[in-house]
Amino acid sequence: MNEVYTDSSVALLLQRLQSTLGNCLVVADENWANVNWGLVRNTDQRSIHLISNRYDIAKSASTAGIDAYFNDFDFLALEPQSFDTVLFRVAKERATSHHVINNAAGLLRLNGQLILTGEKNDGLKTYVKQASKLFSDKASAEKNGAHYLASVQLHQQDAPALDDKNYAQTRPIKTCDGLSLESKPGIFGWDKIDRGSALFD
Repeated sequence: MNEVYTDSSVALLLQRLQSTLGNCLVVADENWANVNWGLVRNTDQRSIHLISNRYDIAKSASTAGIDAYFNDFDFLALEPQSFDTVLFRVAKERATSHHVINNAAGLLRLNGQLILTGEKNDGLKTYVKQASKLFSDKASAEKNGAHYLASVQLHQQDAPALDDKNYAQTRPIKTCDGLSLESKPGIFGWDKIDRGSALFD
């Protein structure tokens, strides 16, 4: 693939996807914004599905013939234990990454693989360790310049789920003049009043 990507961790996943077989799920956030989905193709040996919290990414993938879902990483519409591979570039928000890893454990078939990428500062090594414990595996991250890639295999899930701060649940963070401002994990500054939120006062 000759496309130039703004995120090298995403490029690592796309390279891996080319040699991946079976039913694959791509979990795509804003890091995937510049992907040319026309170059990402289904084959007789590989079926690609995508879930994204970005409408433009889901729309672009769908236009390219990829089965795409647009929502806030709500995996309930997907069949449990139906994927051979889940590919995820870890998110900026820890609760989001934990939410995706937890759900990957339920979406993967036995011996399926969760492929994770990210930079050291993204906490990639910690996520690999946590996913390994959850999946009863012993995976390690491979360094690719400033980026890392790891494949965690699902053997069995007998460890407690990672703390995703009850990802799907909105909650009030401030009440002012009888109006309640609500937010949730996955939204920047969701657990505090930042400068942008303060403008609602």
